[in-house]
Amino acid sequence: MSEGGLGNIFDAAGKGEQDRHTPRGPDFRVEVQIPRSALGGEAGVDAPVPEQRTIDGKVVRRNTTPGDPPGMVRLHLPADFKDGAALRLRGQGGRSEGGRAGDLLLTVRLVDEPSSSLLWWVVLLAVVLAGGAAWALLRT
Repeated sequence: MSEGGLGNIFDAAGKGEQDRHTPRGPDFRVEVQIPRSALGGEAGVDAPVPEQRTIDGKVVRRNTTPGDPPGMVRLHLPADFKDGAALRLRGQGGRSEGGRAGDLLLTVRLVDEPSSSLLWWVVLLAVVLAGGAAWALLRT
C-alpha cells in the first residue's frame, strides 16, 4: 500500500494491491421487498435473490454465502432502515473464472403487511356477500 493510502482490515499485507488486478465477476443488481415488520428483529429476514443470471448470453452463477437458504440472502436490518436504501454485499455477485466474485447490490423496498384485523373484516365481508348471493338464488 502506498504512503497515505487507505487500507482494509480484511486484506492481508499487500493483497489489496493484487486484488485490483485480479479479474472480477459481474455485479448482480436486485430489488427485494421486505415486510416493514421484519426490521430490527434478531433473527433477520430472508430476501429472495436469484442464484444465477444471464449476462451477455452466458449464465453467471452468484457466489452464495454459507448459511443462507437456497435462493435467499439473510439480512439483519435495523428498525430505522429507510425504504429504497441500497446495500452492497461484497463478493456475493457473479463468479469469475480464476478471479474474485462481483458484488450483490440490493435495493430494499419496505412493504406494509395488511393488519390481521383488516384481513379478518375482508374475509367476513366476503362470507356475508356470498351468503346473501346464495340466499337470493335460492329464493328465485
